[in-house]
Amino acid sequence: MKIEYLLIKPNNDFCSNEEQFICLLKSNKRIAIDNEHIKLSKCSFDYTLKSSEVNWKKNKEIVFYLTVCTEEKNVSKLEEFDSLIHRINEECGNQFKINTIWDDVSIYYSQKLYPAMIEIENVLRKLIYRFMIKTVGSSWFSYSTPLSVKDAMKKDIIV
Repeated sequence: MKIEYLLIKPNNDFCSNEEQFICLLKSNKRIAIDNEHIKLSKCSFDYTLKSSEVNWKKNKEIVFYLTVCTEEKNVSKLEEFDSLIHRINEECGNQFKINTIWDDVSIYYSQKLYPAMIEIENVLRKLIYRFMIKTVGSSWFSYSTPLSVKDAMKKDIIV
């Protein structure tokens, strides 16, 4: 599992290279970093960090590309790291615009949650149809649907 970030900030004398960015992360005592791993709460993550300068009109920015990887069983630790990186940014005055460009944690939870959502949707559909047929009749959809909705549905149907 991995999370990839683009962290963007003005290119000034604060945290202007990869070494300084690593020092910023290390400023939180829960994080330890060596050349290949970020350690957090007895869990080790592989990571890559690259940076580049971007000049856009009169703006000069530095972009850090950070990828943090772990095994699936460490989802909670990856979430903890994500929370910490946002907290570190807040503590230093929100110097960075943090953009998460890949998030396997969200994918992991989506895959776990989607089957339950489908089951709930089916149960609700069944309940609504049974209730409406009992109280209004079998053609409840035909005469209770607003004309504008019917027209919109006709336009979306491809024959």
